[in-house]
Amino acid sequence: MLGRMSVRKLGGALVVAGGVLALVGVAGMVLYGGGEARPAATPAPGSTTAQETVEGFLDRLGEAMGSGDAAFLVERLHPAVLDLYGRDACLAAMEGLAQVRFRVRSVGEPETYRWVSDGVRREIPDALTVRVRARTDVGAVIRDVHLARVDGELRWLTDCGDPIA
Repeated sequence: MLGRMSVRKLGGALVVAGGVLALVGVAGMVLYGGGEARPAATPAPGSTTAQETVEGFLDRLGEAMGSGDAAFLVERLHPAVLDLYGRDACLAAMEGLAQVRFRVRSVGEPETYRWVSDGVRREIPDALTVRVRARTDVGAVIRDVHLARVDGELRWLTDCGDPIA
């Protein structure tokens, strides 16, 4: 019976972790295989400010999840997410997330991404498909996540619950 309970508890923890990872939809720290980290986009000519890297953004995102920094998590959502779900729903969805440690395996070139969430489809310009290994305390998964720059900052896409539209 104890062995069966342990498996059930582990299964429940993996379901929770899987839900967190599905909610996250983001990427991480070091390119898989020892490659060099690279910025998600080239700074504009004449720009004196270095752009945030995919790895740096995902590191901050994972830390914000673990520390409960809902303000950062919502501030850095893509506007399409906030348009679909509303700020209040997204704030509520950020409660109780586990810290995620991301390891970036690859970063694709910017392209239009067809984001579909709750049956609603949106075109996200200049999106990056990022293959990551995402790890929590209960396990790890390899998945693609999508980020896009908005006003020079990387933003993430996720599902915040029930759409308002």
